[in-house]
Amino acid sequence: MTDRTEGGMTFLGHIEELRRLVIISLSVLIVGMIGAFYLYEAAVALLSRPFASLPKIAGGEDLYVTSILEGFVVKIKLSFFLGLILTFPIHVYLILRFLFPALKFKEKRIILYTLASSFVLIIISIYYSYGTILPLSVKFLTGKGFLPQNVGVLLGYGGNIFFVMQFILIALVLFQFPIVLELLMVMNVMKRATMLKWSRYIVIAICVVAAVITPPDPISMVSIAVPLIAMFYLTLVIAKIFKFGE
Repeated sequence: MTDRTEGGMTFLGHIEELRRLVIISLSVLIVGMIGAFYLYEAAVALLSRPFASLPKIAGGEDLYVTSILEGFVVKIKLSFFLGLILTFPIHVYLILRFLFPALKFKEKRIILYTLASSFVLIIISIYYSYGTILPLSVKFLTGKGFLPQNVGVLLGYGGNIFFVMQFILIALVLFQFPIVLELLMVMNVMKRATMLKWSRYIVIAICVVAAVITPPDPISMVSIAVPLIAMFYLTLVIAKIFKFGE
């Protein structure tokens, strides 16, 4: 139990270090949540912006609460998620600080490359989903094709705020698809030639997943599926250039 590992630390020492980092991580998250309370108004304004173009009913507000507790519950949940987002880089740093001493140089390089690529795709997915797909989806789903002319739009506060967050989160996760493929080829779990051979079925799978987890409108499905398909083939090209999955 007290044998020293390659890094010179005992097993119990690793457990103690892990416990210390978990405490730091939770403390940082709490501080982030407190800070998020002060950003709450700005966050709600940002998340409700996709609904700003909808026709206003009497009162002129975009969203409405339907229960006394709704505002409180939304603020607590939103502060937690905002705190997690704001402190996420620190959590990643703490994880790497724990893992890096046990990793080889090549493994460290792969992780850093993956994190950098993942960060770029996160920025792209947030900008694309929030700035392009969401406004089109909201306009389509609340358009005349679904709502008669004499029917107004009265949107609930909490449900639609979290609808926007969920939509962005789905896009964020799906846009990590190229990273997963790249790692599979780097680790020789899957060959590039095999992926190319099965590309037709992978494209179909992408379309099915996009149709299932996006809002029930063709605009959202196509807007998510097309970039994913393009990134799939781009990943294969990059793999060929750098000879991954040979």
